[in-house]
Amino acid sequence: MSAAKPAAEGNHLNALLRIAPYLWPKGETELRIRVVAALVLVAAAKAANVLVPFVYARAVDALAPKDGIGAAITVPVALLLAYGILRVMSSALAELRNAIFAKVQARAGRRVALEVFEHLHALSPPAGCRG
Repeated sequence: MSAAKPAAEGNHLNALLRIAPYLWPKGETELRIRVVAALVLVAAAKAANVLVPFVYARAVDALAPKDGIGAAITVPVALLLAYGILRVMSSALAELRNAIFAKVQARAGRRVALEVFEHLHALSPPAGCRG
């Protein structure tokens, strides 16, 4: 089973190398900026998603009775608000990434479809189909 894993990783790398020109097209600065922005948004969404349980744990810990009444209410409420904001940010950043990357994805799909179409038309017809 361990021999199959490096082969699968090689196939993933080959697939990535084949689609790289479509995702990072030469002379298309706008699309390259969109790819970089999408990658930054992926990292930001993951960071927000990782912080959610930590903030929630701090909010639960802050609910334990303390000496001051004002801090006993303010801190948990603030942490719960931070928890909610992080949850929303995680989803919002993912959606924003999808919106930014949509143009790159659509262009890559059109380019691949055009190349397949051109390749199919360049093939010679089968022997039984000649007119």
